[in-house]
Amino acid sequence: MRIVVINGAKNKGCTYKMKDLFLEALGGGHEITEYHLPDDAPVFCTGCKACCDGESRNRRTTAVGKRTVG
Repeated sequence: MRIVVINGAKNKGCTYKMKDLFLEALGGGHEITEYHLPDDAPVFCTGCKACCDGESRNRRTTAVGKRTVG
């Protein structure tokens, strides 16, 4: 099975540890690709979170645009 894991923060807190326990419970033999944000984010992402809160902190975040949920 191919598994992609996206870690949303650099700290290795509870969610990170739960991810490790989950992958351990799955057993071996899986192809696991792991990303760590913001380091592995696309080039336009600086980790400022402007795309999440709607503020414009960086001119490059305009490439993301606003998303309406709902």
